[in-house]
Amino acid sequence: MATINEWPASVVQKIGEKLQQSLRPPARDVLCEGEQDEQDMNADTVSPDVEDTEEEEEGGEEEEKEEDQDQESSAKTIRALLSIVRMLIELGKILRVVTCNDIQHAAFKGTMFTEKEKMVAAKIANFLQPFVQQRMDDNQLPEPHILMRAPLAALANTIVTITGFSTLTQSLSITSQQDLHSLQLTAAGVYNTYHGQWDIPTDDANWITNSYEAGKNKPATFGAFFDMNCVESLMDSYGLQFAWRLIFINKWTVRLLGRAKPGKTFVKSNYETKRRGKSNVTRTVPATEMLTLDRPKMEALAETYTSQVKDLTSALRPLRKEISQLEIQRMDIGQKVRRSQWDPGSEDYRELKKIRREISVKQLEAFKLEKAVARARSSLYSLNKALRAANFTSTTTTSLNTSPPDKAVKEDYIENVR
Repeated sequence: MATINEWPASVVQKIGEKLQQSLRPPARDVLCEGEQDEQDMNADTVSPDVEDTEEEEEGGEEEEKEEDQDQESSAKTIRALLSIVRMLIELGKILRVVTCNDIQHAAFKGTMFTEKEKMVAAKIANFLQPFVQQRMDDNQLPEPHILMRAPLAALANTIVTITGFSTLTQSLSITSQQDLHSLQLTAAGVYNTYHGQWDIPTDDANWITNSYEAGKNKPATFGAFFDMNCVESLMDSYGLQFAWRLIFINKWTVRLLGRAKPGKTFVKSNYETKRRGKSNVTRTVPATEMLTLDRPKMEALAETYTSQVKDLTSALRPLRKEISQLEIQRMDIGQKVRRSQWDPGSEDYRELKKIRREISVKQLEAFKLEKAVARARSSLYSLNKALRAANFTSTTTTSLNTSPPDKAVKEDYIENVR
């Protein structure tokens, strides 16, 4: 794992020390039963002085063994062994099993290793050799490949788990919560999918032999496996031009991606139109501009818009009911098709495609009616606002134009009141 991630030397040293400790077996003095019995019998016959001497000698031997066992390899030695193991693995000059003599022979002059150190290094080199890519003739490592790195990463996960560093484990693949994923296919993807079973000709003499040529000859690549006349007619019905890309959803659905042709208009909701500031809806006349119209004309126009809103609403309601009924039929037939054996020419599948076309047509009609209703309601609102503003303006003008009565008229008025 340190080789893959190119960790610092201090981290590599710690990993080496931890592996050295885990690979060193605990020293235990195991005595046979016969030897133990003989020692017990001799212990009863020897004198106390002899017993003390033997105990001192045994204690000295045990201390020497413990010192030899507790002596750890230095950091310099571990770094040297790591360099030797990496060199032997990446160069690949030794085609046989790496031995302790190979480890010592690869070291610098004057560098000596213990037998245990050479044995551990040889075991590591032999174990890792199948998982490491070897250097090429220019002494450069090849491009990393997932099939070579995945086993080594799995091995690293096992090692860090055993040594107690489970938090350092790395995920080997992307985890997903869904079972099905769509497959996006370009010209190169179509070639990589089908070239193992079929050949793809560009003309009578030339053939497509790699994914790069398939990307340069997209019409020939798609035309070798798909009915392009049907694809182009389908894209033309939507005002699109095929972009040489398709998405395989499942065995019932394939999406075709295309670019909009000149003059193509997309259906947008009123909210999206206002939010983006790109309105394709006919702008209504503001209330301040409607003040120039006569009041009778404004009232007649308001009645026209009112009747238009009623007519469009009455036409939209049954259309929505038809769409909802078709959606229910589509779900029932789709469930029936999925549960039966796949047959593109079956009667159920034809009925399913027919219902899908009807739903698309009626939904487009419903979108147009909804936009017409929105325009009519907006115009009606502007007219009502203009009428209210006209009423307020006429009332204010009348009150301002009324002059106060003169004194004589006021006196006559008072007399008449009396």
